[in-house]
Amino acid sequence: MTIKFATQLKQLRQDHGMSQDQLAEKLFVSRQAISKWETGEGTPDLKTLVTIAGVFGVSLDTLILGVATNQAPQPDPEAYTYNPTTGLYTPGMDK
Repeated sequence: MTIKFATQLKQLRQDHGMSQDQLAEKLFVSRQAISKWETGEGTPDLKTLVTIAGVFGVSLDTLILGVATNQAPQPDPEAYTYNPTTGLYTPGMDK
């Protein structure tokens, strides 16, 4: 699974005809922050990622992974073990 956030952010911004300054204004961050995110020198926090996805009307899968929601990579169920005590699936198998 490849993280494509920097590429996606720049592409979505350009597709929506928005400058870095305009996006920064919507997100209440600096233009320099947008520039760093688009060049891969930094990443926004989760709350900001959710806001960005909302601004562009895309899912987090699309924003971060560059795939449509219905194309999101699915984990191999055989690669995870369910722990009934915690209710979580963890990598690895107990077979």
